Amino acid sequence: MGEVKYCYFLILITGLLLNPFKGFSQEKNLWSKVSKLDKLEKGLVKNDNDKRHKFFVLDITKLRTKLQNVLLTTKASQTIEFPNAEGELLKYEVFETSVLHPDLAKKFPSIKTYVGQAVGDNYSSIHFSVNKLGLYAMILSPEKGTVFIDPYTENKKIYKVYNKKDILENKIFECLTDDLSLSNKVKNSFKNSLVHDLKLRTFKLAIATTEEYSSYHIAAAGLGAGSSRSEKVNAVLSAITVTMSRVNPIFERDIALTMQLVANNDQLIFLASDPGADPYKNDDGLAMLGQNKTTLNNIIGTANYDIGHVFSTGGGGVANLASVCTSSKAGGVTGSDSPVGDSFDIDFVIHEMGHQFGANHTFNGTSGNCSGGNRNNATAVEPGSGSTIMGYAGLCTPQNVQGNSDAYFHSVSIAEILTNISTGNSQCATVSNFSTNLNIPTADAGNDFIIPKSTPFVLRGQGADVDGNNLTYCWEQIDNEVSGIQIPPSSTQNVGAVFRSYPPTVNADRYFPSLSSLTMGSSTAWEVLPSVSRTMNFTLTVRDNVVGEGETATDNTQITVSDAAGPFVVTSQNTENITWTENDTKLITWGVAGTDANGINEANVNILLSTDGGLTFPITLVSNTPNDGSESIIVPNNPSPNIRIMVQAVGNIFFAINSENISIGSFDTTCEIYQAADIPKTIPDANPSGIESVITVSDDFEVTDVNLNLDLTHTWLWDLQIYLKAPNGEEALIYDKSCGSSGVQRQGINAVFDDAVSVSVCNNNSIPAISGATKPMSLLSILNGGSSQGDWTLRVIDNSSGDVGTINSWSIELCQTNQTSSIDDFSFRQFSIYPNPFKDTIDISLETDTSDDVIISVFDIQGRQIIHHKYTNQSTTFNKELNLNNLTSGIYILSIQKGLAKTAKKIIKY
Repeated sequence: MGEVKYCYFLILITGLLLNPFKGFSQEKNLWSKVSKLDKLEKGLVKNDNDKRHKFFVLDITKLRTKLQNVLLTTKASQTIEFPNAEGELLKYEVFETSVLHPDLAKKFPSIKTYVGQAVGDNYSSIHFSVNKLGLYAMILSPEKGTVFIDPYTENKKIYKVYNKKDILENKIFECLTDDLSLSNKVKNSFKNSLVHDLKLRTFKLAIATTEEYSSYHIAAAGLGAGSSRSEKVNAVLSAITVTMSRVNPIFERDIALTMQLVANNDQLIFLASDPGADPYKNDDGLAMLGQNKTTLNNIIGTANYDIGHVFSTGGGGVANLASVCTSSKAGGVTGSDSPVGDSFDIDFVIHEMGHQFGANHTFNGTSGNCSGGNRNNATAVEPGSGSTIMGYAGLCTPQNVQGNSDAYFHSVSIAEILTNISTGNSQCATVSNFSTNLNIPTADAGNDFIIPKSTPFVLRGQGADVDGNNLTYCWEQIDNEVSGIQIPPSSTQNVGAVFRSYPPTVNADRYFPSLSSLTMGSSTAWEVLPSVSRTMNFTLTVRDNVVGEGETATDNTQITVSDAAGPFVVTSQNTENITWTENDTKLITWGVAGTDANGINEANVNILLSTDGGLTFPITLVSNTPNDGSESIIVPNNPSPNIRIMVQAVGNIFFAINSENISIGSFDTTCEIYQAADIPKTIPDANPSGIESVITVSDDFEVTDVNLNLDLTHTWLWDLQIYLKAPNGEEALIYDKSCGSSGVQRQGINAVFDDAVSVSVCNNNSIPAISGATKPMSLLSILNGGSSQGDWTLRVIDNSSGDVGTINSWSIELCQTNQTSSIDDFSFRQFSIYPNPFKDTIDISLETDTSDDVIISVFDIQGRQIIHHKYTNQSTTFNKELNLNNLTSGIYILSIQKGLAKTAKKIIKY
């Protein structure tokens, strides 16, 4: 028998990050948006704190009617709308899929599964099941993330739509690993050449259920003692189908692997109403491994399934490694006291099945449930808990990278599984040629480079696909960890991964660290620039995202860090309140730091400019200038308060950015303070949902700075987590059990949380322990850029029992920045802009003492010039209707120049 992985876990949903409702919309097609949800409404599936979810009423009868014309046999499709996490309805071309064997589908005609491709967006796809439990859907999108649509009420009329990232969970999860030897072939499969053959591998899947799992879903379906056995089996099989309709798409996209439930899978569903029939010990995962083998072989027949699994409500996760198609092919168990939803389907079931198909753990953490021999050194390529499917996201406190696994396999896991199913133990699949995907994509990770120490860099990849498929890109470090290395990673370590994995995107380039963390000054524990000599190996994985038959391509590059050079830094424009004027000459300086020699030998650099605070650098100031440490530039006509400068190597991948924003033009920042009126509020003890307080802001402007003033009493701060959420759903973690410890008492908060503060305050012997000005746990600047209007929500969670507290008061300071006139407005007589706000057009009228031509420019709030027109004028008066109907709703700056007179005004398009 192969290596056995087994895990015991209990999921405690601690609340969901929520978005306020904004009013009813008229019924459109199948869906009508719910503006206000009655918390006392009967029939709630789960009365959780769902303000960030969007809610819709679904006419499921009408949906079923439309789906009657979507047939697997004829491959007929229908265009159907589904909501996204922003509350918008998007169209998908929908086809039927076959999660159930045809004979099983005939027995249960009410259980259907479908896939849809977004109309006009080939990157996005929907995967859903319609059955007696209602509609369950999963939307995959590289830009929007993974979105779920689930029933919210037992009558299946109201549905919640939410993004996976908005789920916050506390997991109690223990994983152990029997120290059984693996063949080198399996351990090192990610180093081998991969097989890409444009073929789909379909495995026969048998899933059994304990009577406890069955009872959970029978109750969820609203069935009782008087319900027939066939109704109960239908409900349980529907739940299994929901899970597999979410598991299969990930395997299909990343590995071209799918599973189909065997024809008599209904015989593996055990009910409490059949006393003595259940052969499983529900709370003992290891025992169920052997019991499942016996049960499946006796009922299904050993030759009639390729992979077996059992679902339970206890016993955790257990899996025989690389066991599919072998005598241990029944070796898979997943058990949870809440065996439903994203956590069960994506975090656990697909993780255990990943083991069965040959994938090891990818985390290199050593604490929490990452300890106890669970780490596999050969594939320990993710720092801390990891974040991909085969990591342990949220389970390795205090080494958690994030709370939940992202819905994709690491390149190392893809390689392991591909090797196993094509040349290893698990080659018994039915293999069929792809129907639409005719060519394998290509990947190019670029050249190897030598870079200076402690210096950011960018990896630029390329991908191509003859079929014109929509490619996504994922850069991952593949240096496996060895024991004894500091976690989180250290800049001084010369082995192991120092950069985490992020989900695939449509951009082939990745900055290390991310530009947002560099420009916001927010270091992350899981992206660390080496300060010593070492090599780093990276893989670029290109996915073609063809629904149902995905192919991937990979390419590697090696980056060598030299401690003889660096850090390479911009040494000018690093102080606050710098203002530049258009057409002025300014000197940019940087520290060459040996990058012109020492094997790096970079002779030239480019100097780039950003108008959005360093998130993009579209403007080139100087090209290919000598790497000698200084260069003069001419300030361009790009008004913005958020200018940043990048000095970038021409023939290499390293770069540097100045540390403070610069203004081109004059800008005023004004701030307003908004107080909470629904306080005080008691913080519930040991309640994972916590307590919320809301400030509703009626003013509407683009937020450029946020500060939080909080007065809170609590007798043990170590118990608390505090979040602030903006109206657009973005959320900042303010405090996370960082003052005191589980054994050291610290009390009270009366402080202003401000990004401008350099340290987080924790006064050991004072009450309140956190006072004055202090740095938040995550930057409040992540809330910038959205509208001020709407609900600002403070959420406080007490994670442990025995201590209580109160939110006494809190307020937020919201700031906006607008361009001011460089010349007094009285330069223009009878000056007017009407209407403002406007819908499509504005009328401009002015008088001056000259008859010069008039130049009108429009800039967005980031300072990007959108419109620039010069109008011939031979009079001292000027009147013009300006058509701006192509602009999106928002705030803009209108600049008008006539001769020497120039002014700028804020305009608002609605």
